[in-house]
Amino acid sequence: MKNLNFSHYRFSINWSRVMPDGRGPVNEAGIDFYKRLINELNEHQITPMLTLYHWELPQQLEDEGGWLNRDTAYYFAEYAERMFREFSAEVPYWITQNEPWVASRLGYGEGIHAPGKKGLNNFLTAAHHLLLSHGLATERLRAMKQTEQQTGIALNLSSHYPADSRPSSQEAVIRRMAS
Repeated sequence: MKNLNFSHYRFSINWSRVMPDGRGPVNEAGIDFYKRLINELNEHQITPMLTLYHWELPQQLEDEGGWLNRDTAYYFAEYAERMFREFSAEVPYWITQNEPWVASRLGYGEGIHAPGKKGLNNFLTAAHHLLLSHGLATERLRAMKQTEQQTGIALNLSSHYPADSRPSSQEAVIRRMAS
């Protein structure tokens, strides 16, 4: 990356690697892995950008309902706080959730991604809990902020335009934007 003149590097922490059950004690070997990565990036003047969740939910939490279980949002906030305690001095940019629409819609609504569940209610419940987890984690990270860390969320956005001026085309765009 240094030879390619990268100035920043975005990576994700695998929640299961550092907290195998999604809560409770941490796996020190997992923490050490990410410490080495972050230190190496900083040594080469490559700014680390840390993503806390990129669709890798610990199996124990999935077995308890995954993102359909509101408690998962609170476990995520605890995990985020622990990671911030571990890495905040070396990481200025924090992303709580990577594309929560993908995890909720494709994982819990359409069943295309893990965990392969289907249903509108599943999609909406998972989406709500993912966004709740972002809010809870952001609140905790901002309260712990040490210097200039920035916290956000990675959303996948797209624009849709009607093919023509017919009302049916315009209504189709409205339906697509709402999904």
